[in-house]
Amino acid sequence: MKKIVILVSAAVLTAALIFFFVTRNASQIRFETEAAKIGDIRNTITATGRVQPLDQVEISTQVSGIIDTIMVDFNERVSANQVIAILDRSVLQLQVAQSDASLASAQSEFNFRRSLFERANTMRERNMISADDFEQVRFNYERAENSLRIARIDNNRARTNLGFATIRSPIDGVVLSRAVEIGQTVAASLNAPTLFTIARDLTRMQVLAEIDEADIGQVREGMKVRFTVDAWMDSVFLGELQSIRIQPNTSSGTVTYTTVISADNSSGLLLPGMTATVEIITSGVENVMIIPARALRYRPQNPPRTQERATQNAEQEQRAQAQNQAQGETRSGQNRERGERGQRGEGRAQRSGNRGGQSGSATVWVLENGAPSERRIETGERSSTHVEVRSGLETGDEVIVIEINAAASSQRAAARNPMQGNAVQAPRGMTGGSGGGGGGSRR
Repeated sequence: MKKIVILVSAAVLTAALIFFFVTRNASQIRFETEAAKIGDIRNTITATGRVQPLDQVEISTQVSGIIDTIMVDFNERVSANQVIAILDRSVLQLQVAQSDASLASAQSEFNFRRSLFERANTMRERNMISADDFEQVRFNYERAENSLRIARIDNNRARTNLGFATIRSPIDGVVLSRAVEIGQTVAASLNAPTLFTIARDLTRMQVLAEIDEADIGQVREGMKVRFTVDAWMDSVFLGELQSIRIQPNTSSGTVTYTTVISADNSSGLLLPGMTATVEIITSGVENVMIIPARALRYRPQNPPRTQERATQNAEQEQRAQAQNQAQGETRSGQNRERGERGQRGEGRAQRSGNRGGQSGSATVWVLENGAPSERRIETGERSSTHVEVRSGLETGDEVIVIEINAAASSQRAAARNPMQGNAVQAPRGMTGGSGGGGGGSRR
């Protein structure tokens, strides 16, 4: 009887010790989790650019003179053909008067020579004038006619220059800048100064963004763009990539390419010259289930694998291998019919089409009843921070991203400093290794 009591007492004591150490070790392991949720995934390219109007005209002058009158100022709206400035016209008016006099003189000369020619022509019909005299009269008549034509051209030029003294707006728009003052002399030359700058429509703007040569291969026309400006940091503006200029820009050994992004500015918040921080969305999905990307890298220290789960995984792997083998045999027969060149072309096209949105499978661990449980999931679009989950999880499932083992941290801290008695918590599980034990009790 005493022997039975001793055996029972020993069994109870052993069970209590085992329960103590197990619960102690388990209590020192914590898991950091994040719930699977519905969200968006975007892969973007970041660049900077300048906000500019779609159509901007710099107005200069075609004649030299002194600014006599200015009709418009900064930010004023103007219409096409509206007078915006007038040059002093006194000199130009004198040039017109001079050309009028020259035209009148040429007209008189022409009338006189024409009458002589008509008279000589009548006398030639009656054989009353020699051929040499007739040719001389006709020559003087034709020269007077050409002189009259030149005088008319000079007169038209003088009047046109007088018209250029009145500067008009070529488009409907808004005056962005005025670079002249009344009394200032302007000179028409190959590098004529800009008097006014007028933007056609400020409700539509464009952003000229510089894309690095390493990223330009991912950019396509029609891609959606998001950008912000320093003046309105809380506002996100939307745009669309209209074109990629193939002219390279080289600065300090760095090659960039200019992209033109159109954006709506009906709110009037965007002003010309603002610096824009641009995000070009190269790929992405919306309203899908997502989990943190680091959840795919987590592996528990002692993964709980049962025989049933191992058997299921083996069967799944066998079915996947059989399916891949059957697909490979079918594809091999088709490729032999197409020929080796067709096979290479199909492979390139397939790799190009799957880029950015290729699906795959992965393993994550879900916290269930305080313990990690393995899940096989099908993944889709990926970014640097999140992964799309197409199957294998439900919304709200807590996926493990970090495992924190306080006991192992305490042992490492004690090894570094034997006088330090407090445990320091440290995360583990970000890599596939199996460091840091689950025990934690000292002997």
